[in-house]
Amino acid sequence: MNTKLSFTGKFLTSLLVLVFVLGGGTAYSNDGNGNCTCSGCGDCTNAVNDNSCTVVKLNGSITNHSGTCIDYHANFNNKIFDCQGLCFI
Repeated sequence: MNTKLSFTGKFLTSLLVLVFVLGGGTAYSNDGNGNCTCSGCGDCTNAVNDNSCTVVKLNGSITNHSGTCIDYHANFNNKIFDCQGLCFI
């Protein structure tokens, strides 16, 4: 029975790692030409603070979030954040 539990634990750990690597975690895309896309608070924050991103496009609605979602710092200057119709204030 220990072998079965060990296999299940390893399987679940591997599955979680795979989901994060394939995009289940917070990760934005960067096309290398200054265009970045993001879909959540964490990855949008990372994208707007990335010096190589000059245009950041939101590609999914961010819902059920309270407080500050996208935190920006000095690196946000001279950038475009394009909500693509998904931002509501």
